[in-house]
Amino acid sequence: LEPFPGQDQSAPGAGSTALVRVAKVLQAAGLSLRAGVVCASLVAVLALCLVACGHVLAATFVLGSSALLGAAAVRRRARRRSEELERDLPALLTTIASSVRAGVDPVLGMVQARKFFRPGSLVAHELEAFDQRLKAGESEEAALEAFMAELSSADLQLFKRCMWLSRCHGASLAEPLHRVVRVVR
Repeated sequence: LEPFPGQDQSAPGAGSTALVRVAKVLQAAGLSLRAGVVCASLVAVLALCLVACGHVLAATFVLGSSALLGAAAVRRRARRRSEELERDLPALLTTIASSVRAGVDPVLGMVQARKFFRPGSLVAHELEAFDQRLKAGESEEAALEAFMAELSSADLQLFKRCMWLSRCHGASLAEPLHRVVRVVR
């Protein structure tokens, strides 16, 4: 799939620093870079205290075990978010497609779909953020691009492309969305 027009297409290798990679992993798990830095700092301080007290082996154990536990927690949370997306995406697509068939604007149908998901769910949260971006004056294209941007799902990308193409070219969105739902299920 091609990137959205206007999407940042930096030179190869740009943004490949370790910090950017860590931030992307934390973001995929739904955590902030700040939370990751705070946890890493606390572990580093503990390890330095142990080294200062002459317990180098204990410091090594603390660093290694905290890295393993942190990585496992991030993976577990990312997997849960991915599973939640897989569970809720067909319902979202069906809701939007039904709204479009009823004559509702696709973007409005997407905003209104929020009420069909339990509060606090990933999809409800992302739909709320999408609505807030639109209310803040962000373009539909930019708001759609930011919708669940941290999750890498081919089905989600296909939905976003269908939505964007229908907005640009005025094509009907209902039938492509129903096709996507059949593939996702």
